[in-house]
Amino acid sequence: MHDSIPGKVLMKGKTCYTYAEKIDYKEGMIKSALVIGESYLTMGQYDIALEFANKAEKNAVGIKNNELLSEAFRLKGQCYETLSFFDIAFEEFGKALKAAGKMEASNDRFRQEGYIFSDMADCLSQNKKNTDSVKAYYRRSAYAFSKMEDDRIKRRNLSLVNANIGACFIAGKQYDSAAIYIENAVRLAEITQCDKAQLLASFNMGNLELARDNMQEAIVQYNYALAIANKFQRNALMSTMHSNLSKIYDKLGDKEKADYHFQKLISENSIVKQSQKKGLEKPTKELVRNTTQKFQQYSQGALISTISFIVLAVLLLARVVRFYRRAEEERQEIDKQKDRLKSKEKLLEKAKKMEPVCLENVIRLAQNNDDSFLFQFSVLHFDFYEKITASIPALNLEDQKVCAFLRLGFQIKEIALITNVTVRSVEARIYRIRKKINISFDEG
Repeated sequence: MHDSIPGKVLMKGKTCYTYAEKIDYKEGMIKSALVIGESYLTMGQYDIALEFANKAEKNAVGIKNNELLSEAFRLKGQCYETLSFFDIAFEEFGKALKAAGKMEASNDRFRQEGYIFSDMADCLSQNKKNTDSVKAYYRRSAYAFSKMEDDRIKRRNLSLVNANIGACFIAGKQYDSAAIYIENAVRLAEITQCDKAQLLASFNMGNLELARDNMQEAIVQYNYALAIANKFQRNALMSTMHSNLSKIYDKLGDKEKADYHFQKLISENSIVKQSQKKGLEKPTKELVRNTTQKFQQYSQGALISTISFIVLAVLLLARVVRFYRRAEEERQEIDKQKDRLKSKEKLLEKAKKMEPVCLENVIRLAQNNDDSFLFQFSVLHFDFYEKITASIPALNLEDQKVCAFLRLGFQIKEIALITNVTVRSVEARIYRIRKKINISFDEG
């Protein structure tokens, strides 16, 4: 493993990560983690690739580096895409694009956006989505790359995008259109001398020649692409090419070569399946955990919302009840005032038919214990009389008289003499009255 290019890159990445971790150099740790993750992804160890992608994401969030955060999301998306979790992959690519959008307008931003649009197109293509949607994302990728100033990187990336757009046209059996894009991809790949660009361009050119039944040309392109793919351990791509070559040689009647490529196909498929099986376990657990967390968060959020709604409803209801209660109390008070006015009017009407009401007359009537004394008193001291008659429990007539006597300033002995009872009886009655009502007999 270490003799391959990804293996060598992996070893260097681990060395850098260890050193950066020792000196707590966060940016170095993130970049090293991304290199390690990409190496493991290339070698099909998706669980470890995801682990380092998560480390990179966590540290990038900590130092608020949008470029590295975008790279971390992108790596996670590529891992999930390879494992056929296309919806999650597309979501991660979306996060990567959002982070990239926060970068300053520069070559780095345009390059990053171009990569992400390509990733999104690949994801849609793998998920068997409409080829028009796939081509649309590839074109957005090409547009982003076209804004770059670095010619070599721009050409390399445009080569990759052109090759992929050509693949879309092959899928739609539009071979002439496919040829335009793929030939352009081959030309740009040769200029840049980029292995990855040459690999993809040759692979898609082989697919185009195969679709056109140009068997010999397809063999040349596939063999060239296989040599590069083997160097980078692109097992899935090699599996596809061995499958196509086996079919081609079978058609050409070369059973020996057909069997050779078929055996290679089985071997590469075995490697791919082992990698996927190994890589699926941890991402699946992570997916379940994330889904559970999201569900719990949703449930908690829904519960909090429900409780908040109930509390709000209760508070609103309490306020409404309080409002109506207050309104009812005010209405009752108004009714009392009306009744009071009516009572006062009746008393005044009745008083008009009797002798004029004045303090001297009331005192005289009281001294004589006249039956009309209490009525005259109620007219003269209406507010006081209303208080003693509105008490609960209500005072009887004799209690009311004693209250009136006291209000007019009579002494207990005088009250006893007028009412023809003992002083102790008057004192006892006054005590009972005070227990029934809380009133001062000196009130005006």
